[in-house]
Amino acid sequence: MASPRRREAETVSIHVRRDLLKLRGFPRDAYKDYALTTLTAYVVHWLQKWGIPTSLENVAVASHRMFPVKFGMVGWSEFPDVNRTNRSVLQMRPKYRNLATSASDKGVFLNQRGLEEATALIAKLGPPATEAGQLTAM
Repeated sequence: MASPRRREAETVSIHVRRDLLKLRGFPRDAYKDYALTTLTAYVVHWLQKWGIPTSLENVAVASHRMFPVKFGMVGWSEFPDVNRTNRSVLQMRPKYRNLATSASDKGVFLNQRGLEEATALIAKLGPPATEAGQLTAM
């Protein structure tokens, strides 16, 4: 009996913010030990790579799609917790963790330290994915 051919995952990309809804979450055990700020740096890095504005709303949606357990609302886990994302972004500022700068009207921008944090997590988790396949930077 011939074995069925396995279809390799196609390579896909994120082009517009609506595509963020296609992101597939990482398994909980893959990210459970990382700080919210590290996970947020990872998300901001990818948003920048895809050319998606790093507004709080976009960061909140992408964070929740990739890391639902850490960024979901308590009692309503299927929805992103924007307050949790905002606290993470505030903790990333130079006064605290020194990973990024941010302004509510401009977005979140990783500094060198934030980029290093994101790159280190990429080395461990790899790139994000959608149901259609593995994502590319562009």
